[in-house]
Amino acid sequence: MKYVFSDRKLRKILKQVDKQRVIGLPKSAGGRPWPMVEYGIPYEDEEFMCGLMTCEFRGWVERFGDEVPVRDMKSGAEVYQNLFRITQAGRAVLDRTQTIANVALIVAVISLTVALALLAK
Repeated sequence: MKYVFSDRKLRKILKQVDKQRVIGLPKSAGGRPWPMVEYGIPYEDEEFMCGLMTCEFRGWVERFGDEVPVRDMKSGAEVYQNLFRITQAGRAVLDRTQTIANVALIVAVISLTVALALLAK
């Protein structure tokens, strides 16, 4: 299936990745600890994963670490998945740094124009 993502949808995906947090590190019998993530990424949602990969292509998120076991809290099934984190570019998108810089530039140009117009009188 083909998905088309607006910047608004991609920002919503970034917000969901940003909302994640580890709330515990239980250890399975004879294994290594695995992170319990609150507000985790919906790995089974194809549209979300396509949007997440689009964010990865743009450099807004990156995979890190080895694949870790992710457990479905409802069924108890365990699957190995990658973890994602937001990069500096992704943080700039969330904070709308570019928009703020563009507005500041427009205000500066208008101020310069008004100052030159008043100086010419």
